[in-house]
Amino acid sequence: MSSTLIGTILLLVPLTLLVVMVLVLRQRMRIGRFAWTLQAAYWAVVIHLFSGRYMPWYWIGETSRLAFAIIAVLVVVFCYRRQLHQDWFPVGWFWNSVAFAFLLGCVVWGDMWLGATADAHIDIDSPIKGTPYYVVQGGNNRLTNHHHRDPVQRHAVDMVVIGDGGKRASSFYPSELNGYYSFNFPLNAPCAGVVKAVFNRLDDLQPGHMDAQNIAGNHVLIACDKFFVLLAHLKKEPNPLLKIGDSVELGQLVGHIGNTGNSTEPHLHMHVVIGANETDAAYPLSGVGVPFTINKRKMTRGKFD
Repeated sequence: MSSTLIGTILLLVPLTLLVVMVLVLRQRMRIGRFAWTLQAAYWAVVIHLFSGRYMPWYWIGETSRLAFAIIAVLVVVFCYRRQLHQDWFPVGWFWNSVAFAFLLGCVVWGDMWLGATADAHIDIDSPIKGTPYYVVQGGNNRLTNHHHRDPVQRHAVDMVVIGDGGKRASSFYPSELNGYYSFNFPLNAPCAGVVKAVFNRLDDLQPGHMDAQNIAGNHVLIACDKFFVLLAHLKKEPNPLLKIGDSVELGQLVGHIGNTGNSTEPHLHMHVVIGANETDAAYPLSGVGVPFTINKRKMTRGKFD
């Protein structure tokens, strides 16, 4: 299934949930206003769960997220006006309230679980400077981070640069690389260290095309103190910026975001590992992935910075 189709489906899910919420809450139910309020809270959290964690707002702009939230609030207010004829606690209100409170508790717990990240003892600097970015993949579970099943990439993040209107591209799904704000965006070293691996041979792919044989694409692996940081899917540099053995300073230019390797569109893949071994056949995709923070902030899917 193409990423365009997946993104379109994800955009439609919260809108569908909003319509269902309207159809349910506008009914003149005899459950009491207290139970109705719990039910409204349940639907609000469900919509927040999908819109906050899964809906790719960066495709259509962050302002759309705010507009969606305002519409959802107005819907609840409108539907509440239809419940004013009810008592707060009519006969049978208790068990109705218990049911909705249970459902509400389940989705709140689910939201907290999906937003959870593992405890991190490593903090690095953001390689993306001077512009907002959006975390497309990140978190401590497979639902918010498709890397999680791989021990090496378990705590990896995928990030895209956000440009005009809070979008990651000039249109919904540009066919040209220059249509993405991430493409050719400069990357800075997230820590001071030594270059242990560098690859700069692959040409950038057109959006939608992937190279599964070279998963990381063009990349740089930096040994920083007791851990390694991999920056992947980089743009091919006409004049290589680094070579193995080079020392890099924090914030030094180390490359540009590209679309090489197993990538559907320009973005930065970054993960931190310990124990990367040059003798491993999978090197530089070797070692054990460990959780990390960026500028003291945990990176989960949907994070907009």
